[in-house]
Amino acid sequence: MYLADAAPTGHALIDRRLYPPKAWCEDPARCQAAGVPDGVEFATKPALAAQMITVVVAVVAADEVYGADPGLRHCLHEMGVGSTG
Repeated sequence: MYLADAAPTGHALIDRRLYPPKAWCEDPARCQAAGVPDGVEFATKPALAAQMITVVVAVVAADEVYGADPGLRHCLHEMGVGSTG
């Protein structure tokens, strides 16, 4: 999954995370065969998004998966993203 910055003048991919299925993360042999690096653990997409959103941003656009996740919404609130004051 990717984190992108979008502006009127263009866009840029600024971070990425591997999102292997939970079943893969529970099967080290499968991960090794697929080339998944050691130490990659299962995380939900909203949790991965929270890990990547570490830069100062004013607005985050999210679909229903990310936007409805209370953990990600809390993380953004704590960072002051989208806050009006």
